[in-house]
Amino acid sequence: MSWVELKDYLHLKVYEYAANRWKAPTEIQLKAIPSVYLGKNVIISAPTGMGKTEAAMLPILSRILESDTPGVQAVYIAPLRALVNNIFERLTDIGKSIGINVGIRTGERKKLRGKVIVTTPESLSILVFGKSSDLLRNVRYIIVDEVHNNIYSDRGVYLSIVLEFLYELLDEKPQVVGLSATIPESDRRYVIDFIGAEEFIEVKTGKHPHFILSESLDFQNDEKALCESIAEIFSLDLEKYGLSGKLFPAIIFANSRRFTEYLATLLAMCIEGKFGVIHSDVKKRFREQYINKFEDGELTGIVATSALGEGVDFTVAKGVVQIASPGHPVYLRQRVGRARHKPGEIPIAGVISLSSLDLLENIAIIGLLLSEVDVGFIKAINSISAIAKTILNALSSGFSFSSDKDKIIEIVCRSSLITNKDLPREVFEALERDEVIVRDTEGRYKINRRKWIGLYRRSREEKLGDVLARAMRHFYTVIPFQSKYEVVIVEKWIKIGNLDPEFVSTRIRPLMTFQLAGRNLRVIKIDHFNMKVYVEEIEKSEKTVPFWLSPPIVRIKEVAEKMLDKKFLMETYSRKELIHIRPQLEEYFNNLIGEISIIEEALKRGIPVVACENDEGFSITVFYPAGEGGNRYAAYAISRYFQDVFGPWRQPDLKISPISFTLIWKMNPPTAKDFLKVLERISEDNRDAVDSVIGDYGRVEATLNQILDGIAMGAYRLENLDDLAWKWIVEENYRGVLDREAGEELLSQIKTGKIVWISEDDVSFILSGILRIPEEKMGYKAYREALKRRIIEILQLEEKPLSLTELASLTGYKRSQAVLYEMVYSLINEGKIRVLYSPEGFELPAKVQIIIRGYGKTKQFPVYLPGKLLFELGEGGAKLDNPVAIEPDLIELIIKADIKNAESIATHTVDYIRRETRRILKELMDEMKKDGSIDPFKNIPTVKVIVEIPPPKAYIRKEIRRLEDIKGSWKEIKKYEEY
Repeated sequence: MSWVELKDYLHLKVYEYAANRWKAPTEIQLKAIPSVYLGKNVIISAPTGMGKTEAAMLPILSRILESDTPGVQAVYIAPLRALVNNIFERLTDIGKSIGINVGIRTGERKKLRGKVIVTTPESLSILVFGKSSDLLRNVRYIIVDEVHNNIYSDRGVYLSIVLEFLYELLDEKPQVVGLSATIPESDRRYVIDFIGAEEFIEVKTGKHPHFILSESLDFQNDEKALCESIAEIFSLDLEKYGLSGKLFPAIIFANSRRFTEYLATLLAMCIEGKFGVIHSDVKKRFREQYINKFEDGELTGIVATSALGEGVDFTVAKGVVQIASPGHPVYLRQRVGRARHKPGEIPIAGVISLSSLDLLENIAIIGLLLSEVDVGFIKAINSISAIAKTILNALSSGFSFSSDKDKIIEIVCRSSLITNKDLPREVFEALERDEVIVRDTEGRYKINRRKWIGLYRRSREEKLGDVLARAMRHFYTVIPFQSKYEVVIVEKWIKIGNLDPEFVSTRIRPLMTFQLAGRNLRVIKIDHFNMKVYVEEIEKSEKTVPFWLSPPIVRIKEVAEKMLDKKFLMETYSRKELIHIRPQLEEYFNNLIGEISIIEEALKRGIPVVACENDEGFSITVFYPAGEGGNRYAAYAISRYFQDVFGPWRQPDLKISPISFTLIWKMNPPTAKDFLKVLERISEDNRDAVDSVIGDYGRVEATLNQILDGIAMGAYRLENLDDLAWKWIVEENYRGVLDREAGEELLSQIKTGKIVWISEDDVSFILSGILRIPEEKMGYKAYREALKRRIIEILQLEEKPLSLTELASLTGYKRSQAVLYEMVYSLINEGKIRVLYSPEGFELPAKVQIIIRGYGKTKQFPVYLPGKLLFELGEGGAKLDNPVAIEPDLIELIIKADIKNAESIATHTVDYIRRETRRILKELMDEMKKDGSIDPFKNIPTVKVIVEIPPPKAYIRKEIRRLEDIKGSWKEIKKYEEY
């Protein structure tokens, strides 16, 4: 193969550039370039590193050079900003050599002068519906990267509709080219319809990636175990396995933003080298810094979420490490493709399992990938979020038909991903009933600006420009709107990233420390009204790892079925592409296979069920490969039936996995007869039972609500649109979060089939994984265990009793004594340290809350109590009567008053708290003097001040700010020296 074969399909400048840059075209370039040059709509599918972008862009750039049409002629659309930036740099390099300018449009960058614009779906919608739409009137070519993703998300459906409106701007429909590394066979017809493809051009590599299978099953108890696993992969001699080089620099993928932050710190402590952090809540400036340092060889690795999982090419990356299960074979394939993707290279990835369930799932996913089994995704057909947004975009646009209801609906219906052609009209009319869309005196439809702005206004005093800026940030996107706190480094006045409001309100206060973007930060000030956290960088290593609320990965039924397929698992484990580097892995795998055999055999006779007791309480586990959505559906139904039979106090907690669901009772456990009695109530259709308990399990409700939040957010819900959306979610099978079809199948089997009871010992290894702590909490627990070890080390070194303040200073927990004392309390109950009482200054904080009803605002302030506890190694000293903390006394003061009296209210509240705190402390100290037996948690008061305000009026927001401003009054409640 040579470039000469393609000379007739490339402009001379492009031909010369390609021939000088690359020795020869790749197979996919040789196949695709002629079709693209001849103007066909095509889908180009090939593994990462085979030059799909060039296969599409070289002939399109040639056509642009041959044309004298002014302005933007090609739009390149990619799903992630990291990928957009990467493509922009690559096309800019080509453009400089052939004389074509390349522009970019994202939420972070804007350069619109060029023949080619690289953008995201949301930024494209701003161009199409905004004032810059004239820029696109000469577009002749549309390139959609990672095209398969568009049928799996609301964003993709939104893009498909936006493109239909773009076509309305043009004299003729442009040529469309779709790019993808992998498209499951079952999903191809949707992708072909999306592009309007005339040809599907595909090249498959004959070489499979190799996987280094490792484990860190002890990670929950020993955080260093994970570091050892990663270091072992980094230092592996690949030549022993017929491969070359080392696996670092590497990209380390985690499944959550919290875990990336935690891993970066952990790796920096345990492995020699430097690591960057990239996820969606790290600002562009820092993401680019880490990418540049990585490419320049200054970093050993980048710890990232799926933000780097698609399309981004790294020239220096030698390997990939996946921590915990990726959840789907396609996700694993995409991540593996980020390294060693040049022609002839074999991609290599380390896969580290954190539990027995992880190990089982990872082997199943690797087996599906290597066997090239077709595993599709849950498709986002008929997205109400996408329809609602584009209707509102169209009404606000400069299109000649922007007030024509029928025309707008007709264009929306053209999208191949809107199969329910009645749905756009239903959405339009729901928005009318919600008064977001109104008709003027001439009968033209338009957006009710007052209502729309009201959705985003925080207070009447807020400037209109700020409200509009916030509204417009979310007007052109179906990504769920989430208000987040911006983190600002004050020395440099730069924004480093974003924090979840719940994390800010519950975990950090001024002078406390946390980590973001791999940096150690100390809080200087929290501005709740403007949602800013002002920080300074510090060297300290002990800090809080943030958390963010986000939907879980949906584990699908196809993977679950392979997790309980003994033959498939054994064949996968013995494949030559799997490298086993840990001797104990063989033992773990054999344990799994033995237990899978028992479950398989039981499934032939009925439904396997295990009843057991563990640290969390009494539990019943039901095994069935229904996937997480199906098992969650069945678990919700049975949970409701337990309430029906025994009352709400017998509702169990739930744990869900792809192959099982577990019901857990911390008290009042049922018997086997109770369980069978409940199963008799299973009906033919359990939807009502499931719907009735969705609100009791916040994770699912939050996930489903997040789908709705892509429609509109604000102080007022859009009731009619909300009702329509919930109906749609149920009809769309709950979008996989709750899989009704698989769940009903399981419930039917339970009702009609035989329950096969198996013992806890038979499946103990799998149970240990099913009842694992969720990944997001693993790092939190490991970090606290490290803090406990540090306390022991300090007491050993000091060889004297230390107060809580002294321990706080030596451990770095100066401002988070509640967390520190929780660890001390745990060590006392474990018998590793003892507590002594001294009357010279007691330092345990009580909690003081201000709750302003109607706005969900909560403030907490510590009240430091007199007296002192000293801690030293060994048993004895004053004894703790109760190993489990008792709920403290509650002082609740409800004030019903006009908020204008806030200052007076605060003054009286301080006096009240002072009096009540002293009274309770006196009782506590008298009790201590009697018998020397104490429970410090028992009588620490929690003071709750509830300020009830009148219905919303114009002045309320302003006065709430005044209430926040007088918090200096609370500084009086510090320490009572007179004690």
